[in-house]
This record gives sequence, structure tokens and C-alpha cells, in this order.
Amino acid sequence: MSNTIPVFTANAIEQMSRVLGEAVTGGEIEPILRQCRIAERPAESNTKWGWIRSTLLGQQKQDQCANAICLFITSVMDPVRFVDRPDEFESLRDDLNKTLAFSGLSLNQRGTTGESFCSINLKRSGRGGKDPSSQVTGVKRTPRSTSVLSFRVYTRQLISMLFWTRPRALPSESGI
Repeated sequence: MSNTIPVFTANAIEQMSRVLGEAVTGGEIEPILRQCRIAERPAESNTKWGWIRSTLLGQQKQDQCANAICLFITSVMDPVRFVDRPDEFESLRDDLNKTLAFSGLSLNQRGTTGESFCSINLKRSGRGGKDPSSQVTGVKRTPRSTSVLSFRVYTRQLISMLFWTRPRALPSESGI
């Protein structure tokens, strides 16, 4: 991605850090940060996700964009790291995509981030926040979403995110 990616909110970085903390061991974090040329920052807590969160927040503040965060996500979510654990990769990817969708981004099956075909804003339903039946407001499609296949795939992912389930393959996906 050569374009500048707008900054993530602190809440989005926290949610992504929690997921990324599950994807790496403590010993893997520092080499990945070095590989991404992200300056390590002291952790605000004694957890992996707290260390990741403080480091990514500091880097984003320094860069005034989220490019380094997306590079870190791509490095952590490299599918080669999950060859023996494909279900874990898909689960982590699904969890990251729930947060990335609010910024119009997604993590694909190759483990790279890119523009999503739709972005969402959830409106709380008044029953206390994490209600899976939350309503979608402001779904916007990009010009690339005119393809029938991509519309089906991303509509399926959107529905999956809303109801906290894993997406199922559509029977006619490969036939288009």
C-alpha cells in the first residue's frame, strides 16, 4: 500500500492489539517490530497486547498515519506463520476484520491489508452495547464493489461480522 492510511482511533488500535497479542508470542513481538521499523515503546501494562498497543499508538502519533500499523498487522498475520494452524488464522483474521471494517479496510486471505469494498458504522440498539443484532448505519460501497462476486463476498463478510459467525462459502462463488 503506497497511499497514506488515515489514523485509527485509540479504541480501534486497542481492539486490534488484543487480537494481535493472541497471534504472537512475547519473543516474536520485538523482531516483528524491528522488521517493520517500528520504534519499541514501553508497555502501559504487563500484557502482550498492552505492549503492542502502546508501541502502535506511539508510532501512529509520530507518523500521523496508520501505514506502520497496517505493515505490522501484515507481518503478524503472514499466513506462513499459521501453516499448521489455519483455523486460528481465520479466526484472528475475522476478529481483525471486525475492527478494520470501521476504517474501510480489510485483511485478506493472503494476510495483507487493503481497502474494503464497504465500511460500516454500528449503531447500538439500546440494550447495552455488544448486541449482535446492532443495526448498520452508513454502509458505503466503493466503485470497485460493482462486481457481483466481490459484492457477494463482502456482503457475506458484513453479515458475518454483524452476527458474530464465521462466513460460509456461497455455492455459486466459483461459478461467476
